[in-house]
Amino acid sequence: MLWWSPDVCTSGGPFSNLRTLQFFFWNITYMNANDNNPTATDRTPESLEALKQAGEELRAKATDSARDVRAAAERDAARFAEIAREWWHHNAQSANEAAQAVRGETAAFGRRTETYVRDEPMKAVLIAAAVGAFVAAFLVGGRRD
Repeated sequence: MLWWSPDVCTSGGPFSNLRTLQFFFWNITYMNANDNNPTATDRTPESLEALKQAGEELRAKATDSARDVRAAAERDAARFAEIAREWWHHNAQSANEAAQAVRGETAAFGRRTETYVRDEPMKAVLIAAAVGAFVAAFLVGGRRD
């Protein structure tokens, strides 16, 4: 009765050092299944030492893997932070350029309006009165219920 799959312990894989554990547990299972053989409590000191060594190797590999994962996560977090800073800087710069363009257009519109009022004062007053009447009519007309 083999309960530890050999596919898990492929050569060169992350669990390749578990071959000793696999063999040990397979022997225990086999001994328990066959009444003519000694039970798992009759382990030899060599097999216990091999199991202990395999456990230590597994713990060391797990610690190294955890350390590698942490380092990779820290690198990815730093990279993401740098990308976010660049994106923020780029968008802030674009917003600043757009605000400057709007200010320039507003100033140019103000100068054109001032020039028009100076050149055509009567038309400017009539246009302003028409716009005022339209806004007033819109506001009064919108309040009717």
